[in-house]
Amino acid sequence: MAGEQAVLRALADVGADPGALATVAHVDGSAYRREGAQMLILPGPADAPHTVGLLSGGCLEDDVTAHARDLLHGGPPQLLRYDLRADGDDLWGLGLGCNGVVDVLVQSLLPGPLPYAAAARWQLDGHDALVATVMESEGADVPAAGAQIAIRADGEAIGGLGDAHLDAVALAAAGEALPSHDDWLELPGRGRVRVFFDHCRAPASLVIFGAGADVPPVVAAAARVGLRVFVVDHRRALLTAERLPGAERLLPVRPEDHEAGLIGVPMHAALIMTHNFQSDEHILRYLAGRGVRYLGALGPAARTERLLRRESLTAPAALHGPVGLDIGAANPEEIALSIVAEALAVLHGRHGGHLKDASGPIHATAQALPR
Repeated sequence: MAGEQAVLRALADVGADPGALATVAHVDGSAYRREGAQMLILPGPADAPHTVGLLSGGCLEDDVTAHARDLLHGGPPQLLRYDLRADGDDLWGLGLGCNGVVDVLVQSLLPGPLPYAAAARWQLDGHDALVATVMESEGADVPAAGAQIAIRADGEAIGGLGDAHLDAVALAAAGEALPSHDDWLELPGRGRVRVFFDHCRAPASLVIFGAGADVPPVVAAAARVGLRVFVVDHRRALLTAERLPGAERLLPVRPEDHEAGLIGVPMHAALIMTHNFQSDEHILRYLAGRGVRYLGALGPAARTERLLRRESLTAPAALHGPVGLDIGAANPEEIALSIVAEALAVLHGRHGGHLKDASGPIHATAQALPR
């Protein structure tokens, strides 16, 4: 299971158990993970903490865990700063040199579950959310560090920042399509607070039409990177957890019954892999008006063009056929990798080229909210 989904599921089930949550709240420069990356720290055997998720490539986790050990059973939040701009072996003698500054917010899960736990449940149900957290305070009569609110995309909220103006700013932020970021906000006459606005996106879904011999590697690759995988095929014998262990749901629906049989199934991305021309006609017609952001069609371009002509459809912008990135894939596992990589590139708004050829930043840049 991908790290993000593992953290979400652990958070959603945390209840009132002891533990701590570490979140990357700010990155200045280069770092392995960006704002919003999380690691859950839970008590383990002989009080040895058990962790879920990663904050970096492995260079920060031990130190963050050591600080989190003091918060497993309660206590005020801690804001840790890691300056990784040193070259060679200057930083802790480890030669990390990632050329960035990383702020990590560590919070106890006690005395009760964080609003992050509610946000995790919402995300697993397919809803986007925002979690706003006061990280630092300056002045009199301002909210203390650790105040937090979770807001679902439809406006439902849990918790609060201890200030009506800040809650209103957070509510407005919940409707903004921005990367996670932090910002200093002025409270006139009182001081200012530094608030981390964490935009928590629901995991994207991949619906695969077909369950033939080439589908299990695609399911495995997609599930491994955190996509919610749904497999649709009328052949019930092929829809087994043993064959497709990474799939969230297996849907025995015939192509002509998709309208009724797939109600409520999220479709951020879809793949047509039935190897049956008549079935693909039904599927393409069904998907044409679904607003799918990525649509991969197995087979050569001439076959896809013929499907479009038969259905009198204009090729949607989301359509990719032949499917996959050009990595020279030759076997089922390589083909699955090329398909999933292409789907991720499209879902992330990228082109799938070489990073060395990119002229801009690798990651989306965090932005401050207009106020």
